[in-house]
Amino acid sequence: MNIDTIITFIKRYHTIENPYSHFLPIKENVLRSSLKEALMKPYKALYADQHSQCFTLIHIEKELHRIDIAGPVFDEKSIDIARGMLKDIQTDNPNMALYFFFPIQNTLIKTLLESVSAQRNDDEFILQLKRSNYRFNPLNHLKIIPKKDHQKLWDFHEEIFGETYLTPKHFFNDTSRHLYGYYTEGKLIGYGVIKDQSSTKRILEVLAINPQYRGFGHGKTLLKELTELGFKNQTIEILELVVESQNENALTLYKSVGFDIISHSLSYVINS
Repeated sequence: MNIDTIITFIKRYHTIENPYSHFLPIKENVLRSSLKEALMKPYKALYADQHSQCFTLIHIEKELHRIDIAGPVFDEKSIDIARGMLKDIQTDNPNMALYFFFPIQNTLIKTLLESVSAQRNDDEFILQLKRSNYRFNPLNHLKIIPKKDHQKLWDFHEEIFGETYLTPKHFFNDTSRHLYGYYTEGKLIGYGVIKDQSSTKRILEVLAINPQYRGFGHGKTLLKELTELGFKNQTIEILELVVESQNENALTLYKSVGFDIISHSLSYVINS
């Protein structure tokens, strides 16, 4: 399987201006690295049809019974091939749910998923903040969470997010993620997670305040301080985050700090 051929094919449909899937790397060097990993690592895989008309990169989260699907990348003439490829992925990975996350303008993927009765989740917005547009604030509340508070964090996470694609295990064991606790009067009442996306971009992946302490401005303080930590590395120029389109309170909060909506995205799942 020639990686250069695959990259050339994917780049026809997947660009910075018009991304095809949010699970698919855009930068060529990152895409190349992901494709190589898919040929060697057990948690990734690459599917390709024999005529090189359809490709799908997948990331497997066995503990969560979840697979993130980057693709399938195909043209409108190859929709039957793409449909068959999804069946192959399901056959190879029984009891796993398939997740898709892509821009709303990608009507080809939408048509494919609706043809196989995939379930549509809530629409989501991707918001972005550039360093040049950010007004820096002093840090007061955030710090590395000591081990004695790990169980409390786990309890917060389950109460607030339930069975999401992330668990505290990801925060503690993944070096690309940076976990900070939000403390007031010595108590852990919230936390935030920053994920390294590239040398110039980070994702504010999780922001959470204990429900008992909401309504006192802690959420905005957490966001501001997490944003400052996100920009602490001088090479970082962009921060992004994802929010459900119906979460008007969160949207208002993020916009108040300077984040702007850059993409309206769709989320689908094919359950096992």
